[in-house]
Amino acid sequence: VDTYEDLVQLVSTHAIVFISHQWLALDHPDPDGIQYNEMVQACHQICELKAVGTHHMYVFLDFFSIPQNNMSSRLAAINTLGVFSSVAPFFVVVAPDAVHKDTHATVNKASYQRRGWCRLEQWGHMCMQGMDNMFWFDNTVGVLKDLRQTPEGQEECNWFLDSVLVFEGDYTMPGHKEELVDVVLGLYAIVVKRKDGVTKNLNDLIKQHYKRVFPQQLFGGLSQ
Repeated sequence: VDTYEDLVQLVSTHAIVFISHQWLALDHPDPDGIQYNEMVQACHQICELKAVGTHHMYVFLDFFSIPQNNMSSRLAAINTLGVFSSVAPFFVVVAPDAVHKDTHATVNKASYQRRGWCRLEQWGHMCMQGMDNMFWFDNTVGVLKDLRQTPEGQEECNWFLDSVLVFEGDYTMPGHKEELVDVVLGLYAIVVKRKDGVTKNLNDLIKQHYKRVFPQQLFGGLSQ
């Protein structure tokens, strides 16, 4: 896929799943293969749910969809994450209970949602697809569930509100927030354009929390 038109054409003929996750080590996303098994199960369940053959499914996953060694290519690809997540009809969060190999921090669905980049990926999907077909894989029962469902034992939250508060998320490098201003403005333009249709609920949510979604110190008056 070289152009946006190529991507749109691919989506028109195949089921595309955007898998969103957090890395479980500094140099590898899934050193013990915990997430991989869940990703495979999630894709099979989407195929069954939507009556799609596995040979017609494509998967976007950062580790093999984004160049890892060429830093210039990597950064360029990262800047298009919102585009890929916006076009993919299906969005799946894979966030099993685990321990980060290097920081030894507990990671799960709640820690996933605190990550700024993960929030951006969700907003990318919602600005084109709305809030439907967004799932998370519950590894306690091996089943895909609506993304808004909170795992047992974790504090409930307004999931989609957190999703649009990209700049209140956690970043390994806080300076990345400034790099995301243009990206978020582009996503917001799509939301406004489609506010009478699929993004109505998302647009209403953004309007209710406008100052938090577009913090003054980063946006000034750009979002007006």
